Amino acid sequence: MELLAQGEISAMIILPEKYIYNMKINLLTPFRNNVDVRILTHPDRTIDGEIVASVMEAYTNTMSSIIIGKNVLIESASANDIGGDGFDNIDEVMEGMTDLVEGMNVNIENITVHGRQSITSSDYYAVAMITMFILYAAGQGGRMLLEEKDNQTYQRMVIADISKTHILAGKFFTIFLIASIQITIMLLYSYFALKVKWGDLSSIVVLSVTSAFAVAGLGIFIASFTYRAGNYRIANLFENVIIQVMALLGGSFFPLDLMPEIIQKLSFISLNGIALKSYLKIILGYSFADISSNVLILALTGSLFTIAGIIIFNKEVAENAKHSKIKTA
Repeated sequence: MELLAQGEISAMIILPEKYIYNMKINLLTPFRNNVDVRILTHPDRTIDGEIVASVMEAYTNTMSSIIIGKNVLIESASANDIGGDGFDNIDEVMEGMTDLVEGMNVNIENITVHGRQSITSSDYYAVAMITMFILYAAGQGGRMLLEEKDNQTYQRMVIADISKTHILAGKFFTIFLIASIQITIMLLYSYFALKVKWGDLSSIVVLSVTSAFAVAGLGIFIASFTYRAGNYRIANLFENVIIQVMALLGGSFFPLDLMPEIIQKLSFISLNGIALKSYLKIILGYSFADISSNVLILALTGSLFTIAGIIIFNKEVAENAKHSKIKTA
């Protein structure tokens, strides 16, 4: 139990007392003893737990078909009083009975530890889509500075004596607002349409705000790079390639449990991967303290991206101003 609770194993099969004795009774005698098999699964590894349950179910179904076939054969021989002749080909008969699925009373009960909720396909789909699509807000925001420059809007703001800090702040809050609206719409849709139970509302709100903050910082970073490059190639690269890679690494396409170990280890470098794990933990019933480290990582990442974007943008503006003075002179 301790290994399961610590996450070192994915599932545990608990066989009842006198399991072997009861199975021998069922296999070798006309009697049927009830056998209850329990499977305990870790809430963070539901897929692994389902695999273990499926394997155990296949085993118990096979044993059940053999036992029922044996009992039917014995009862038929006894009822028709055919004696030992009825058991001459019993081996062949037993082998042909594996297609029977109605078995003895072997009950498999899935139990999750610590009272955690399990993750359904709808839950995972909703979280995966939320954490992936907010990245497109960063891609859209990455075009804003260069678009304003091409449309002469940026130049008019400079003439109006609007500081570079205010310009970037406006872009930051625009991206933040877009990401927040996306998250809100998808949360409401998944709650009413997909019946996703999101868990603690305050934790969801804090995580959503922090995720939008991280995406806004990333958007400012991309916008500054795009402005410096003078074309939209970087923004296009981010939307068409980098987002897909981040979605793969973060688990938006496939559950990380199904991915190679190297990809599981790389999931921490994707913003959507960090957010995805946090949303799933809230659904499972974890408290805010359990996701606080991920929330902190998202906040720090957003801050670092924002600072880097400001430095790149200010440097580019300073270089452009220097070149303008040289040309004027």
